[in-house]
Amino acid sequence: MNRQKGFTLMELLIVIAIIALLMAILVPALSKARKQARTVAGLANLRQFGLMWQMYTGDNNSYFMTGRKISGVDESCWVYVLQDYHDKDDKARCCPEASTPFTDKKGSSTGVRNPFGAWGMIGPWWTGGGIKDAYYYGGYGIEDHLKNSGSKANWNHCNHSGVDNIPVLLDCFFVSGVLQGSGSKPGIEAAYEPPYYDGEYRDPPSGLGQMTRFCLNRHDGHTNVLFMDWSVRSVGLKELWTLKWLPGWDTENIWTLAGNGGDYRATYDRWANCGNGWMKNFKLY
Repeated sequence: MNRQKGFTLMELLIVIAIIALLMAILVPALSKARKQARTVAGLANLRQFGLMWQMYTGDNNSYFMTGRKISGVDESCWVYVLQDYHDKDDKARCCPEASTPFTDKKGSSTGVRNPFGAWGMIGPWWTGGGIKDAYYYGGYGIEDHLKNSGSKANWNHCNHSGVDNIPVLLDCFFVSGVLQGSGSKPGIEAAYEPPYYDGEYRDPPSGLGQMTRFCLNRHDGHTNVLFMDWSVRSVGLKELWTLKWLPGWDTENIWTLAGNGGDYRATYDRWANCGNGWMKNFKLY
């Protein structure tokens, strides 16, 4: 009588070990590939917003929104003014790495932690003044000097030199942030203050700068940015300090190589001594 030969225990253990080894190799690679895909999707989102900003400024003689409240409501906020150019889908305003709001429609915490949360707003500041109740959320924001007030302190319009280095819309844990408070002077160190640790959710005590809102480690030491020439690219977190955020912004500030006379060690040490030093090994700019 013929007997079918099966696997021995040793053979089964070898097969299991090989499968486990392959899983250990492939799972991190697949996870990295998924993260890269979300980064690419985020860049694609911002490209769509670039088209919307182009249409908006084209319809308004190259000028941006006023950035001021109308009848007590931020009807001129970028979230409102761009609604006519897309389908009002909240998720369109979300980075794929941050699609769940920090708070739900009732204002309760969802448990999402920064930097992987979307901002969410509800209340009279956002929905009053005759605008029907609504709940808006998103994962991108603007710097508050991107507005048309007539003041030379703001950008007002999109016809400037060096527009390929002026950020318009980027990853942000709030709808906007301001990097230089009213009355502050270009070069004040507090206005350029980085986050003290990864995912820090605070504004600096000085009130002069809110880089913590934009310096978000969602993309492995990078963030996605739409520029005023309507181009989109991945920007190193330390590179944020070299962007031209507002007319009075010093792109050669103390957090850049240029601001330290090209001294690599001095610049590295400054980052290493900031907070818990979480950004020290990111690329210098």
